[in-house]
Amino acid sequence: MACREELLIAVSNRRPPVIVLDIDFSAPGVGLELAQQINEAFEVSLPIVFYSRGEVSTRVRLAAVRAGGEGFFVGE
Repeated sequence: MACREELLIAVSNRRPPVIVLDIDFSAPGVGLELAQQINEAFEVSLPIVFYSRGEVSTRVRLAAVRAGGEGFFVGE
């Protein structure tokens, strides 16, 4: 998927101080997968904050923490 690859390249090139990532990115659960890939790709972990446009279950929030998320917010 081009968007996923573009994000990984951009993170590699720019090394942002924090990443704000949609929990679902381009499809349900893709944001969680990307967070894991980002954390595996770099020696020093980058802070990741997840967001969602709508409420999510506790199960999804816990999955975000396991994927390396340091925060989670919901908003429109």
